Amino acid sequence: MGDRDLDPKAEKALRRAIVEGALEALQTEIKEQKLFPQHV
Repeated sequence: MGDRDLDPKAEKALRRAIVEGALEALQTEIKEQKLFPQHV
């Protein structure tokens, strides 16, 4: 889950964006099919 070619600060930012996107998806009430943007 990430990119080991990034420096530690950028890697942390990427991981945080992925987790925040996942949390948003989990909290979203779905009434019809929805696509969430990928951060990778």
